[in-house]
Amino acid sequence: MSMKTQKMKKENNQQSNLNKSTLIKVALITRNIKQRQIAKELGITPQAVNRAINGLSPIKRVDDWCERNLGIAF
Repeated sequence: MSMKTQKMKKENNQQSNLNKSTLIKVALITRNIKQRQIAKELGITPQAVNRAINGLSPIKRVDDWCERNLGIAF
């Protein structure tokens, strides 16, 4: 795999994470839900929820929560 291809793949992944995080953040604001409420419900830190929402750490519990409560599946 060439360097150019790897760079393009990374850029596409970053764009995908941005789209995902934007959808989740808008849904949370609309429903007046705080990330700390999600963290408390799931028994994890607010920082972990933030990293999951921003696509920096894959946390299945947060993705499952978003699917159940916000109707956003990834």
